Amino acid sequence: MPVITEVQFSHVHGALSDTFDARPELGVTVIGERSTDPDHDTYLIQFDSDDTALIEELLTADTSVREATRMTRIKQRNLWSVSFATETELLSPIVTGEGGLVMDARRNSDPEVVGWHERWLVPNPEAVNTIWDQAREAGFDFEICELLSESRIDATHPERHMITDAQREAIKTAYTEGYFSEPRDASLADLADALDQSPSAVGGRVRRGMKTLIARTLVVNDSDQWLPGTPNLESGKSDRSPTCMGDETRHVPAMLSSLRKLIHLYTD
Repeated sequence: MPVITEVQFSHVHGALSDTFDARPELGVTVIGERSTDPDHDTYLIQFDSDDTALIEELLTADTSVREATRMTRIKQRNLWSVSFATETELLSPIVTGEGGLVMDARRNSDPEVVGWHERWLVPNPEAVNTIWDQAREAGFDFEICELLSESRIDATHPERHMITDAQREAIKTAYTEGYFSEPRDASLADLADALDQSPSAVGGRVRRGMKTLIARTLVVNDSDQWLPGTPNLESGKSDRSPTCMGDETRHVPAMLSSLRKLIHLYTD
């Protein structure tokens, strides 16, 4: 019985631990983490900073990193291909070793919590226990934030669970209330009143949720903007396929249409 679990964890010798310590405010996201090979050690990582020199400096000094190469063909985003050192403690090989899949991996957005926040699809609850035991044994500070049972998993579209319930509720409310309409039929304050939350909290959930959905679907899986190193299962492209960014403006109408469909799919 498959389950989806949301976890947060850290390790003193974990991936990018030196970078996290040096830049607590830096956003980091693993793009297209879809490997089912526990031995793979190269990751496509996006950094929320336009300062390429800073990222290069951080990765060069980070003892968890064996090799890092900037994806120079993708100028719009600060993307790096990163291989980790042998002694770096990673959980993704343990997850894939148990037959699981890392659906979403990013630096924890809570500045008070150092480490990673991830969502995994694993074959059964026993696999979660096994990963927990191995993580503790390896010295990880590990916490399960959410465990989604089989009855609540959409097997056809498991990626709809990549956003949190709070983010899904905020995005769905924004959509139904007309926040995404042009002109807008609802303000952020209206959404906050409807959800009985502060405007800043609702705005943050909408932004983070939409960012995750767009990064994981319209950008990563769009055949016109496919990223090297990211499997595109629908088109059958391999990690040797070229990048085709083209003129971004020609994608705007299609992206807006896809975005509306995306909200329906992931919030129903």
